[in-house]
Amino acid sequence: KLDIKAFRNLALEVNLMLPKSYIWTKKGELRQMDASNRIKGIEDLICKKLGIDDKEFFLVTVRKVLTKKLRPFANIRIFETEVGDEVE
Repeated sequence: KLDIKAFRNLALEVNLMLPKSYIWTKKGELRQMDASNRIKGIEDLICKKLGIDDKEFFLVTVRKVLTKKLRPFANIRIFETEVGDEVE
């Protein structure tokens, strides 16, 4: 079993596939679905499943990809990175 807590400087890469569709905002405006508003929930869910705190992620990247599929989905990769080392 992989001990995720043994790694330092974790990075989270999310490719969020969203349908090319629009939603109504609270203000009654028509807008395209937003990837950045969904990333915190995804990050929290991953951390809960792995048993770590989100402060363990030193790099988080999100890419929004429009798709013809009707439901949103995500490709997620977690890896160790050199970003996050302390600087004097």
